[in-house]
Amino acid sequence: MKVFAFLFITFLCLPRIDAQVGFGKTAADLLSSCTITKVAPGKMIDTGEIFSYLACASYIQGVLEGASWMATSQNPLSVCLDTGVSNYQLAEVVRKYGADHPEYAHWTAQRFVIQALRSAFPCPTPQ
Repeated sequence: MKVFAFLFITFLCLPRIDAQVGFGKTAADLLSSCTITKVAPGKMIDTGEIFSYLACASYIQGVLEGASWMATSQNPLSVCLDTGVSNYQLAEVVRKYGADHPEYAHWTAQRFVIQALRSAFPCPTPQ
């Protein structure tokens, strides 16, 4: 019973992921959740930042999986990930693309993620 109560209270304290990033959000909304403040060794990272960053990485993975599912031979995804790329690396690619291209902050988050990943992981052009 104590475990159930703990899990229930923990669940209630979690930030709403859909409030951070989700359908209809802009690239700027997504990028605001893709940052973890660097802290000095021995200091604690804010739990809210961790959940926010996890929401960011999960969102990027979801966009990538959804786009992969929707891709066809007539409309390819044009993202060729290297083997072993982690969700953390994907989030960092998107975050860096946002820092390098603030002019795209008004784009939808989905479009922005795909463009950032296409830029970092282009598919080879057929010869």
